[in-house]
Amino acid sequence: MFSYFQFSEVLSSIREHKVRNILTGFGIAWGIFILVVLLSIGEGFQKGVMRMFGEYTANSLWLYSGQTSQNQIGSFHGRSIVFTQQVMEQLVSRFSDEVKVISPEVTLVNTSHVHYEENYNLQTIKGVLPAFFAIKKPTVVLGRLLNERDNQLERNVAVIGSNARKTLFRDVNPIGESIIMSGSWYKVIGVLGEKTILDQQAQNDIYIPYASAQNYLQQGREFNCMVLGLNEGVDVSQFEKKLRVFLGRALDFHTDDNSALYVINFEDQVKSFQKLFGGIKIFLWLVGICLLLVGTVGVGNMMLVIVRERTHELGIRKALGASPRAIFNLIMIESLGVTFLSGIFGLLLALGTVSVANIFVTDLLGEEAVIDHLYFNNYAAIAALLVVIVSGCVAGWIPAQKAMSIQPIDAIRQE
Repeated sequence: MFSYFQFSEVLSSIREHKVRNILTGFGIAWGIFILVVLLSIGEGFQKGVMRMFGEYTANSLWLYSGQTSQNQIGSFHGRSIVFTQQVMEQLVSRFSDEVKVISPEVTLVNTSHVHYEENYNLQTIKGVLPAFFAIKKPTVVLGRLLNERDNQLERNVAVIGSNARKTLFRDVNPIGESIIMSGSWYKVIGVLGEKTILDQQAQNDIYIPYASAQNYLQQGREFNCMVLGLNEGVDVSQFEKKLRVFLGRALDFHTDDNSALYVINFEDQVKSFQKLFGGIKIFLWLVGICLLLVGTVGVGNMMLVIVRERTHELGIRKALGASPRAIFNLIMIESLGVTFLSGIFGLLLALGTVSVANIFVTDLLGEEAVIDHLYFNNYAAIAALLVVIVSGCVAGWIPAQKAMSIQPIDAIRQE
């Protein structure tokens, strides 16, 4: 058992050789500092990426049509595949239990020149149903999004991205103002917030009702993108396979022809990134533990030196009746003391560094950066301290065994 006398003696020994202990413990402190800071950065990066995916419904599919690359009976490769409203309605009817919401994303052509008074710019115009914003969930900073009445009444209304607002309106409040697209006036009803780097191009987008795109701009009867939001509990990967079979038959392309139909499954995307970050965390732990092992070797060497310096003292202790276990505990406590105090110092230094970094991270990286905050993980800190304690035990084990084996006669020889 450890005694108060042993602890006080160890503290006295540590104070007596402050410089040596500080230099030796620096390896441990630096290792835990690097480990915790790297884990905080990794956690911040993971949360930033997951936040970007949070703009999209997890159980959603984005379908993009392309060109066939495989021959079918009665048709040859290189044929363009397009979606229509009829196909979209058939899909909803066939998969009514799985599909919750659906919308085309029609990128309009010949409407990119957008005017407001003397200002004009090249913008991407997209016709969508209101359900689109239940799948892709943008931040609205002014006004509102498109609704069902806008589409039913074929209203000439528009929701604009942040860059469109800056270039067209500058300091003017755009809500209620009208812009000209392809000779038609559209009233601005909403402004979207800044997006992340996952979809920076969308900052230039202008969204209008799908019915308005069809009837006023005479476009959108054929389109190349559909977005689907699925009901809870639907196996997205299994549904994707059934969807490919259905669309292959409806649009006459081979089910395995990925060039004809490209599908983005956000559930799979999220899982892939989660696996990636799991691997990154394992790598960071390995780096931190390797650094701690370097520090552990340093502490072990110091303890061997201490045992050699104190051979005379330890021999006399044994001659006066000290048990081998008491000698063993004395060295182990000192090794643990140096490593634990060094670990606490490194942990506090890491906490301070993370706190200071969080004050400046937005200014340094910008508001649209993936990392907007570093996260100090308490569980990771506790785990790191446990690693430090294990390191202290490892560092002190061989020196303690050596000290325990010292015989009283060794004291006489050294003398």
